[in-house]
This record gives sequence, C-alpha cells and structure tokens, in this order.
Amino acid sequence: MNEVKIGNPTLLSEVDALLSENDLDGAFTLAQSDQSYAGKVIAGAIGRSVGGYEEAKHGMEETAARRGLQARRAKLSYLSLVGNIGPLLGLLGTVTGMISSFQVIETLKAPTPGDLAKGVYESLVNTTMGLFISIVFLSAYFFMKNKVSDITLRVNNSIGEILSRNLSPEAQKEQGGGR
Repeated sequence: MNEVKIGNPTLLSEVDALLSENDLDGAFTLAQSDQSYAGKVIAGAIGRSVGGYEEAKHGMEETAARRGLQARRAKLSYLSLVGNIGPLLGLLGTVTGMISSFQVIETLKAPTPGDLAKGVYESLVNTTMGLFISIVFLSAYFFMKNKVSDITLRVNNSIGEILSRNLSPEAQKEQGGGR
C-alpha cells in the first residue's frame, strides 16, 4: 500500500488552502474528483459541512469508517484467502499420502517401513508446504492490514486537523464570522 495513493498530500494541502479561503464548493469539487481514500473522506466531510463543524466531523468519521474497511479489504483479502487455504491444501496432501501408504499395505503381504516411506514422506512434505504457505501469507496479510490501518489513521488525523483549522467555531470567529 502506498501512503501517497491513500493520503494524497497534494490534495490535502490544496483542500486546506481552499477551505482557508472560504471556498467550500471548490474544496468539495476537488476532493470529490480525487479517487484516493483522502479525497473520498474529505468529500464526505465537506458534503455535510452545511450542518456545521460537528456535522462535517460526523461525515468524515462515517466516510472514514466505510472507506477504511474497503481499503483494508481491497487486495489484502487475497493474502488472507491464500493463507487460510494453505493448511487445507497441506491436509489434502497429507490424506493423499496416507492413502498411497495404505494402498502399499494392501498390496504387500509383509510391507516394510521402506515400502511405506514414500506415502509418509508425501504426507509430511505436503503438510509442511501448507503450513509454510499459511505462515508467509497470513504474516504478510496482518502486516499489510496494520500498515493500511496506520496510514488511514494518520490521514484521518490530518483531515480532522484541516477541518478543525477551517470549519470549527473557533476558526469561524478568527475568520470574521460564518461562511
């Protein structure tokens, strides 16, 4: 996940500048046209800013919750899927290895451990590979999921600061009244 694609710092600074000039429509249009996570969250906040700062904050929080979930699910779900299927594939290999061992037992009158070794070996290799796949992919999934959560949290904080700096009642007083 690329922090610039999620957060789009250029957009954040442009929206901040537009809001500081009391250009809500321009800031909303700019944010709405941007496809980044930040663009969608800012648009959600500014779209509700007619109801005041608290309503804009509420719009930001709702949009951030919805978009944050989508960002974490995006392509990360494939890592989780492969990680969860890995042990099942290992188990499938274990079962096929055991089947081949039992087939050897069935065909020989006095099977030796060497006769059974091939099936047991197949079972253990498949189990090991399934566990390896699971460990690698689930580790990557949780690492990336946490990274996306961290980035979206930082972007949300930046957006909250922009809203506070430009739309809060205190900011309105400093700018000489309402919008």
